[in-house]
Amino acid sequence: MGLRLDFTFGPEADDVAIELYQIIHLVFSQPLNADNEDICFWVGEVELKKIEDNIQEVLSTSYPFVNQHERVNANLQSLIYFHLEGDICLEVVCRNYKTFQQVKN
Repeated sequence: MGLRLDFTFGPEADDVAIELYQIIHLVFSQPLNADNEDICFWVGEVELKKIEDNIQEVLSTSYPFVNQHERVNANLQSLIYFHLEGDICLEVVCRNYKTFQQVKN
């Protein structure tokens, strides 16, 4: 499963996009009164980082990605954490990502 997000900054900066690949965790929230079907949202904060040790420290959910009673076989350090807040909230854990920049002339 993959996800592409496009970010538009206006005339003062280049537009960028991020594609998240091999998603293993996805949480999406939007306001209950979101009557507008527009897919453009204001974004206030974005975080993208490699998970170093404890995946539970970065997640809003308590769902365990690994069985607590067995030895961990997955390499958690190969996972990427993406978090976005604004008109919507998005939390993703994935294995790979790519970023793209559209240069304005």
